[in-house]
Amino acid sequence: MKPTTDERRRYIRVPVSGPVRWRSGGRSGSCELLNVSPGGTAFQVPVRVVHDIGPTVTLDVELAPNANWRLVEGATVVRRQTHEDGTCTVAVTHPPTD
Repeated sequence: MKPTTDERRRYIRVPVSGPVRWRSGGRSGSCELLNVSPGGTAFQVPVRVVHDIGPTVTLDVELAPNANWRLVEGATVVRRQTHEDGTCTVAVTHPPTD
């Protein structure tokens, strides 16, 4: 897939797709990863659980059973966009990755 860019953005976003686990304020759940960049990430959750996601979130990718990769920890939620299909896109910002 071709990366997308926008004049307002500092980093190019790369579209991705795959399951991710989110954790926020003692709650957790599954979500679908939508895109990543060195300074931000977007994922999609069912709208019924978006209220469980607090101001910061940690995202883990399950590589194999009991083998997780920490994509981002303590990312700040900057946007929540509800869709008619019952899902919500959550965008987070985090310090740039190396």
